[in-house]
Amino acid sequence: LQAISSTYPNVKIIQKALGAVVEKKEIFITNRITSSSLLRPLESEKIDSALMKDAATASGSEIVHVSTLNKELKDMQGDIVLKIDVQGFELNVLKGASEVLDRVLLAVVEVSNHEVYEDSPAYHDIDAFMRNSGFILLDMSLSFREKSVLREWDVIYFKKEKLQLLD
Repeated sequence: LQAISSTYPNVKIIQKALGAVVEKKEIFITNRITSSSLLRPLESEKIDSALMKDAATASGSEIVHVSTLNKELKDMQGDIVLKIDVQGFELNVLKGASEVLDRVLLAVVEVSNHEVYEDSPAYHDIDAFMRNSGFILLDMSLSFREKSVLREWDVIYFKKEKLQLLD
């Protein structure tokens, strides 16, 4: 990542997790690394997705530094575009962005319709938060469907007060 990003002067690599508050927190490493989360995976038999049962099984953990978007983006100028895909921790990340959400023009947030992690928000929790923060749902993009059931998708929000930019 460092080597690739070195050709882009505006890219800054920050090796931290994001959440609602600055803290140290346990991250749960899973069998499929992309399913690792700051939320504890449910016990395998409680996961309601056959495809996620093995992928989200915890195989270890470590302590990571958690920061907030407020802290990491406080000096950023201009409009901000966010892409948040943090395995059930999306609402926590958004809550740590209260001071910068006014500068967010577009936000792409992964949401889910299945239970994999303890205390993960439902898609309607994230939708309510974004709408209450002045965003409008612009579009959706399917990520994962299992046996005809929509399991994960990206929701694309646009700052409501800036909709004229889309015309």
